[in-house]
Amino acid sequence: MLPARVVGRGTTRVLVTRGPGGLIMGFEGEGFPRTPGFGVLLVDDSSEVTRGVLIYDKEEQDAIPKLGTISGAASTIPLYGMRVNWGGVSDPRCPLFAPLAPDSTSRR
Repeated sequence: MLPARVVGRGTTRVLVTRGPGGLIMGFEGEGFPRTPGFGVLLVDDSSEVTRGVLIYDKEEQDAIPKLGTISGAASTIPLYGMRVNWGGVSDPRCPLFAPLAPDSTSRR
């Protein structure tokens, strides 16, 4: 499981599996966008640790290589990847992905 943030809506989580077309993620919770939309898998470039997924309800970009898909209750959207300097995009005082409680599926 990874944390997932639907931009402007809050943090929940996704379940990750591998399929023939790449990564397949299943979104848990409310607020998953209907198409158009896309997700971005964030990987820390210094530690190679996957930090989470940002999900947008905007038009996707056709020229970006796709890693897989994310499915919610009403739609499936493409998943892209991005390497980031984690310290440059997430502040410990205001983390990009709020910590998830073990029994919680949504946190704002």
